[in-house]
Amino acid sequence: MPTKAKSNGHDSDEHTTIPLAVIEASKEITGAWNQQVASIIETGRVLKRHKDTLPRGYFGMVFDDANPEKPPFSDRTAQRLMKICEHRVLADPTHVSHLPPHWGTLYELSKIPDPQLEELIEDGEIHAEMEREEAHRLQRDIEDLGDDYGLEKLLDTLRETGTLMKRCEDPEKRSRLLRPVCTHTIQSPGFLDMLGKVSSFIEGIHGDAARWSKQANNRKSPKRSKVDSSRADEAHSDRNVA
Repeated sequence: MPTKAKSNGHDSDEHTTIPLAVIEASKEITGAWNQQVASIIETGRVLKRHKDTLPRGYFGMVFDDANPEKPPFSDRTAQRLMKICEHRVLADPTHVSHLPPHWGTLYELSKIPDPQLEELIEDGEIHAEMEREEAHRLQRDIEDLGDDYGLEKLLDTLRETGTLMKRCEDPEKRSRLLRPVCTHTIQSPGFLDMLGKVSSFIEGIHGDAARWSKQANNRKSPKRSKVDSSRADEAHSDRNVA
């Protein structure tokens, strides 16, 4: 039976009748809610299902103050939970144990493009203890880098490779150490495009280095004075006459 109660909050008239379907949906949503990754994703799915199946206008009533089974979060949070549950990487069961069990942190991570997010999870930069502020900062850093993010990651790999080569003189052992680094880089999304950028970058450095070297050599070369040049010319003429 519909419940009639006085509302003091969410988009309601002085008296709002809450349909039974809304109350039942609210119970299921609240029952799924728990601050664990799997429960956060499941809550988002339950919300999405009821949003798609409840009659027009009913879903908003779930968050009405007159609803005796109103979920313990706002409709704004609900929108974010639905975005999390629809995210291909965050909703992947294989990643659950590596993700922070906080919906706010997961929402910040949902703003990171899928390829970068998967790579960050694999690298351990995203982990279960991550705080929301850290996730937000990471997302902003990637956003600021834009297309250069992949290039930065590849350059980091090259630096790591150089360090390993310096520290290990044994060719066989060095090969074993470098293999996982190189394999991970090659399998990174957009590797060929990044490699092209690095090649252009290295060519530019090589050209600059050649110019600087030439200029440095020119500065080091002794300049002959006019007197020295004249004496050298006279000596050359005398040898020719003789």
